[in-house]
Amino acid sequence: MGRFLRYIGVVFFCTILLALANEWACRWFIAQSTGNPIYKMQRLWQSDDKNEIAIVGSSRAQANYVPSLIATNCFNYGCDGLAYAETLFHLTALKARGGNAPIVINYDPWWIKISKADNYIADYRLAPKSGRVKGVDAIPGMRFYGCLRKSVTDWLNARAAVTKAIDNGAVLVKNSRSSSEWEVINGKQKPYSFRRDEESCAIFKEALKGLAPRKIYVVVAPCSKRFMDLFEGRDAFEGFMRELEVIPNVSAINMFGDERFTEADFVDTTHLNIKGAYKFTSFVKDAIDKVVL
Repeated sequence: MGRFLRYIGVVFFCTILLALANEWACRWFIAQSTGNPIYKMQRLWQSDDKNEIAIVGSSRAQANYVPSLIATNCFNYGCDGLAYAETLFHLTALKARGGNAPIVINYDPWWIKISKADNYIADYRLAPKSGRVKGVDAIPGMRFYGCLRKSVTDWLNARAAVTKAIDNGAVLVKNSRSSSEWEVINGKQKPYSFRRDEESCAIFKEALKGLAPRKIYVVVAPCSKRFMDLFEGRDAFEGFMRELEVIPNVSAINMFGDERFTEADFVDTTHLNIKGAYKFTSFVKDAIDKVVL
């Protein structure tokens, strides 16, 4: 019995040691890659930089904006798949920092629906101040089980930049599509439409007003021609953009369907590649500069 207990003790000790080593390795790799979603949420909730220009939103925020082109103190907090409720949640962290630094909000124009039932999908494991860290995710040594490969991959992407370039949180895709690939992509494209929910519109507007006196730029990135050909409700969407412009601290920058962008600028119908991202961000910066001046 004593030998068995000693064996169990050794196994338990080694397990704890390996778990802590995995925790240390994951945290080190995460800290080296600003494009890692865990790093982004840790920075969002722990930074007290009142002068940082923040970009927030979904994957279209993450892939379409080049922060270093806007300013040296600009950071991209965009994450794949975020619903509007979670984007507004991220704005509460920026509001808590204080300061008057402007905020860029990427707006996806296919609908405006904000629901408390929306799942939060960003990774908050290193952001306890967010209030979203619960259960195993709060336990050092256990919270990063199975995450080492992803952490290493993000680190390699940041260093090697073979298929993706990392720029202050932005994840810029280097791929471009051939004409045959676009035939397949365009053939599978389904129609989207602007669907308005009045309660959600009011929540969105109030959130923007609550950030005053900060200047808020609500930016709509372009989509491909095929996407625009199938899109419904553009007049209603543009009407909503005009409503946002009435808010004193808000400026709307609308490049939805901008004809200066071609398929060569996109990796799919709604996301720009790195060439398109630089092109788009330069236009955004020019628009911001005009407002500032």
